[in-house]
Amino acid sequence: MLMERKTAGRAVVDALLAEKVEIVFGLAGSHILAICDSLVEEESIEFVLSKHENNAALMADMYGRLTQRPGVCLVTAGPGATNSLTGVAQAYNAASPIVHISGTVPREAQKGVFHGLDDPGFLYQTFKTVTKWSVRIDEAEDIPRILAQAFSTATSGRPGPVHVEIPLDLLEEGPTEMWSYEREDRKRVPPDLTLVEEVAQALLSAHNPVICAGKGVRTSGATAELATLAELLASPVVFPRDAIDVLPVSHPLFAGAFGTFLSNPFPLQLVEESDVLLVLGMRAGATATELLEAHAPENYIFLSVDEESLAADRASVAGAVDCKAMLSELVARIEAGGGAPDTGAEKRIAEVKTLLQEGLDEEVERYRGQKPLHFGLALKELMPLLDRDALMVSDVGNHGVWTSKWWEAYGTQTLIEPGSWGAMGFALPGAISAKLVYPERQVVGITGDGAFLMSCSDFGTALEVGADVVFVILNDSRYGMIHKLQMVDFGRTYKTQLRSPDFAKFAESFGAVGIRVEDDSELRSAFQRALRADGPVIVDVVCGYDFPHPSPEQWLGRKAG
Repeated sequence: MLMERKTAGRAVVDALLAEKVEIVFGLAGSHILAICDSLVEEESIEFVLSKHENNAALMADMYGRLTQRPGVCLVTAGPGATNSLTGVAQAYNAASPIVHISGTVPREAQKGVFHGLDDPGFLYQTFKTVTKWSVRIDEAEDIPRILAQAFSTATSGRPGPVHVEIPLDLLEEGPTEMWSYEREDRKRVPPDLTLVEEVAQALLSAHNPVICAGKGVRTSGATAELATLAELLASPVVFPRDAIDVLPVSHPLFAGAFGTFLSNPFPLQLVEESDVLLVLGMRAGATATELLEAHAPENYIFLSVDEESLAADRASVAGAVDCKAMLSELVARIEAGGGAPDTGAEKRIAEVKTLLQEGLDEEVERYRGQKPLHFGLALKELMPLLDRDALMVSDVGNHGVWTSKWWEAYGTQTLIEPGSWGAMGFALPGAISAKLVYPERQVVGITGDGAFLMSCSDFGTALEVGADVVFVILNDSRYGMIHKLQMVDFGRTYKTQLRSPDFAKFAESFGAVGIRVEDDSELRSAFQRALRADGPVIVDVVCGYDFPHPSPEQWLGRKAG
């Protein structure tokens, strides 16, 4: 390491360069101008100028999910930082690595200072509960060390966001001596060979094993090893909803997600029937884990990604593991042990997938020709037009319910959802970020009018950064999910109707393509045009709000009967 003389703003940018950061999502403000000025000459770093800080945080969340490298979010002090709090919280919930850098008030700030409150430390205190680590840098010479620790912390163990704030007066100081930047590697837990052997023997003795894979499998890059282990054991793989993409939906052992709104009962039925349940990459105390434990057999193996997530109440075997290393060791031992006989799981899973597909298709087709049209018909017409590797970003609302059900039944696309934190407005910034990560892939954002209005200030950003995304707005002029829940619970609604614009004209006002669809006979041609277009597109689909929710349990029960 060498001593170097530089400003605090320069030190931050040098840290980004050392970490090979390619994109920074953010919004310039008075308390971070020194950092922004040091970015001016750095052509290797693209600054994506968001129009609202929460969208910047959601973009960073998506970047972290897709790359497993920290998404970097840079915002100003006070309301700039707090505006982004929701997106940072969602990244924490989704185990998405983010390095969130903000300005803050001077170290000795008085009450009533610009962008400050009574306590100069309120900002990093606020972020403590939604990050793995929240820290305020009080000396310029600490910038290289703390940022190196921040990047490592964001990706080690269970990934998640880290908040780093730098006071204004520190950024305004002249150059100072500091150590050069030295990266810290991601910290991984080596496999405990005794634990590996115990788990392997339990699986080899099983006649009807089931694997439940959490998002820790994805964040460790272990999806290929998961598929191999499942195939060796002929074991169905079930998931909490936020981990559904750890195995392709087309895989014959993909048995579906549990614990979701209007969920498919089949995955938990498989869990109840199993003689050994291997749970990997989930957290103890999480809602999905509690539900799983209520159905788990006596031989219940719970392997989490860090010590804080252990101690699942009913587990017969528990441990902290790196999912990739653990699965690699298990695969080697199961292969050596001869694998497992055919359990008939693939045939049973295929039958259930067929029943779900038929039930879903029958449900939406009975509304063919009706106006306003059915959400599900729009999705049915869209899915066959997409490339096999198309990336779909779904939002929060009734449209998301139908998207998840349709995708489970038919799709081979990657689907990214907000997760249980449920930040509305996710689809627009998420899809922009996804297109920046994968410019060669089709990216489609599925959203509703209410969710889109929460983040629509950044539609222009898609044009600015060349993100050719198709945004499909299933527009029912309501907060449709809340409308339906109010009707179910109270028999009446309150304050759920929206005065939405013509979203096609909204797109055109930016110089983009806008298409409005009011009849289901127009859907296919509208989507074909949108997918061929250059630049971002909005397809505004005028939908009804009073259709029944999808019911996988009813479809399976009716067919079985």
